[in-house]
Amino acid sequence: MRLRVLGCYGAEALGYKSAAFLINDLLLVDAGNINSLSGADEISGIRHLILSHAHLDHIKGLPFLAEQLAEGGKGLEVFGTEETLSSLRQHIFNGSIWPDLSKLPTPQNPAIRYMKMLEGVPVAMSRLSVKAVPVNHTVPTVGFVISDDGSSILYSGDTWTTDRIWEEANNTVNLKGLMIEVSYPNRLKERAVITRHLTPLLLTEELRKIDLKNGMMIFIYHLKPPFVDEIKREICELKMDNLVLLEEGDVFEV
Repeated sequence: MRLRVLGCYGAEALGYKSAAFLINDLLLVDAGNINSLSGADEISGIRHLILSHAHLDHIKGLPFLAEQLAEGGKGLEVFGTEETLSSLRQHIFNGSIWPDLSKLPTPQNPAIRYMKMLEGVPVAMSRLSVKAVPVNHTVPTVGFVISDDGSSILYSGDTWTTDRIWEEANNTVNLKGLMIEVSYPNRLKERAVITRHLTPLLLTEELRKIDLKNGMMIFIYHLKPPFVDEIKREICELKMDNLVLLEEGDVFEV
């Protein structure tokens, strides 16, 4: 399974792009940024988008991506829970903030096709299987277990301390990588609690819930730009050889 990082931060700032990850050039995991895609050919290969939740730093690139795909005669399947899809319909694609792309360019060939996911039920997408698992955030949010014939990756979405997704991790065969958010430094634990995000110390508490098999990689993303250097220093102080701080442009074979 090929993982490409299009953006990996918890907000936008100069030099920092919001969360978006491309699997096998076909499946987009969250859509905080599409500017790292090099042109129409790369964009045209994307078939599906899975959204962990509807916060702006995870959906910001969706309107522009869908419009470009529609101009190419395709459109985009957007997968999410009912709560996430409802937020898109009501608050983004409502004719006021942005046109309703589920009806444009035409109702028969729209830019967006909403695809409801049920928690815990695998969905087949371009030779991949994706399962949505609830996590603990300020709005209804899911993480994902993404699998092909040889390996699986777990994506935490935005979360604070949680349990069910780690139980899913421990029951997933061939789990090779964990993508886990860390948003704030340890000194801002109170803010992390209020906003339902992790700090490096909270990350270590969550990792104790997981059976970390030999060779399993831990990919860290969603650092808030004002605190990047501080968080990176605290992550490095954990001295975990299998822990990787993601950067835009990274590519991994998992």
